[in-house]
Amino acid sequence: MCNRGIWNTVIILLKRLIKQPKLYLVVALLVIILDTLIGSARQIVAQYNIHVNAYGSFACLTSYNYLMLWVVLGYFVLISDVPFVTNLSLFVHIRITQRQSWMARMIYILITSILYVLFVFILIAIIENASFMHPFTWDKALNTMSYGNAVGNSYLYTPAVILSSYTPLQAWLLASALLVCSLSALGSLMLIGTAFIGKRIVLSIAGVIAILDSAIGYMGLPDALYYISPISWCRLEIIKTASFHPSRPSELYCLLAPFCSFLLLFLLAYIVLIQSNKRFESEMNIGGEYSD
Repeated sequence: MCNRGIWNTVIILLKRLIKQPKLYLVVALLVIILDTLIGSARQIVAQYNIHVNAYGSFACLTSYNYLMLWVVLGYFVLISDVPFVTNLSLFVHIRITQRQSWMARMIYILITSILYVLFVFILIAIIENASFMHPFTWDKALNTMSYGNAVGNSYLYTPAVILSSYTPLQAWLLASALLVCSLSALGSLMLIGTAFIGKRIVLSIAGVIAILDSAIGYMGLPDALYYISPISWCRLEIIKTASFHPSRPSELYCLLAPFCSFLLLFLLAYIVLIQSNKRFESEMNIGGEYSD
């Protein structure tokens, strides 16, 4: 019964997300941004009949800080309604404990992160007209662009260090896992922060975190800030070049930080948040309940 109550709550939250206009706003925004940044890949297919590798292209683009800025902002929009109160909350709370209710919300954040990363991957592949064939071989187009050369009039961000370190499938799996964990950690932080310091402050902090990775690159901020930039931990380019930059976090740090951050925040929410629910109850009483 307990597990059923938790999963029923997760399903309620997912169904509600599907009905919200902000989901389709994020989809439209990503289509416009991605088509502007990577839509030229379709010209490679038209001119040379070469499809970029879907797995490898996604992994390389997760190291493109400007594109990742928009991806992360889109995720924040999706989960901006923390702590995810619905008009069925009272109905659900009768059947599950507060501990289970918070657990359901953490699971919802994780599932939303997984689905969002998969969606971005598929959307990138569609916009590029990329190929899902040959997951272990880099295509000619990405190989050419990894040397800084355009293919015709088309160029995609393609760090050479990624091509020399991984197969396309390996790069995709690692980049996706790191991105899921980093987004889940940020979502968990927003959930916990909302209960303690309020939604407006948390959203402001989340916004700063979202732009930090881009700010380091474009504003020349110290590389040491990568240590506190979860989005930077997902960039395989930074991970594989860490040994050449002593002031940056090590490869081991970047690999462990997203997973450890999410697990730590997950346990923190499970153990600590359930002991202090004053602000959570205030959200329910003042804000009312979300419409189904």
